[in-house]
Amino acid sequence: MKINASILFLFVTVISGFGYANNIQFATSTDLLTGPDLRLDYQPQINLSNPVDCFMYFVPLTSLTSLAVTTEPDTTFSAGITSWKTQQHSDVVRVQCDFQITGEGVYCASYCPQEMIRNQLGKKPDAKEITKLLEWIRLDGSCLGRIDGYGKIVNGNIQMERVEISFDRDNSNSPVEVSMYDVRKKNGTFLFENRTNCLVARVNSLKFKQDEDGTPRMSVEIASIKKHKGVEGIFSRLTAVIANVFFTSTPIAPTGNATMMDFGTALYKKQSVFTFPHASNIKSDQLSKL
Repeated sequence: MKINASILFLFVTVISGFGYANNIQFATSTDLLTGPDLRLDYQPQINLSNPVDCFMYFVPLTSLTSLAVTTEPDTTFSAGITSWKTQQHSDVVRVQCDFQITGEGVYCASYCPQEMIRNQLGKKPDAKEITKLLEWIRLDGSCLGRIDGYGKIVNGNIQMERVEISFDRDNSNSPVEVSMYDVRKKNGTFLFENRTNCLVARVNSLKFKQDEDGTPRMSVEIASIKKHKGVEGIFSRLTAVIANVFFTSTPIAPTGNATMMDFGTALYKKQSVFTFPHASNIKSDQLSKL
């Protein structure tokens, strides 16, 4: 496995299925359909009240391909916001909330391989190989996490500018991983079945913001990159350290970014419920690969 600056760039390009798609339509907060309600209890572990697919609903909202969201049988995950703290200095505000996911099982968002391949070919139609395509994002264990929102007060209203989600609070190991793969042209076509160089990266945090020119962006901090069947060790962690140094951020879907800013505002206001916009790209018939 090569270690270079392009590893993380390609990794983040596909982590939200950004690709180059322009045929996926997103629902917004003004649509008639809405997504799930996330209860915000701000209470310790005993009051975790949300199923994990509700808590992780921002994942499909950032995707530009269709995907399936599934849990393994007997999954017992529950998630919730367990603390609340705010700060204000002049017109600058910050909210910090811890969250926790307890239980066992697997939550997995699996991306449509045909759309992933097609989207990449949209930019490089003459390519002989497509690299670092996203196969799935998975959570397979309990989690101690933290959400930080940074913003300012404009004309009496909160304007959230940056939201960060960390899955490794208190130096715990993040249970969030992504799977990536390459595909070479074979007999004149690209097929998921011919994938090679399968990698798994462990995700420590996601950071959402909007540039001054209005472009929504996301950056990712990873803990390790390893072969799909490999063992996570010093080399995989060193690979991640090098990749994190070189990477800055990448554009993301506007709906997903707007949702995260709205979520940060809801936390700052200590709302009891946050309603996600509808993610119309979730397909129940899309095969999940756990």
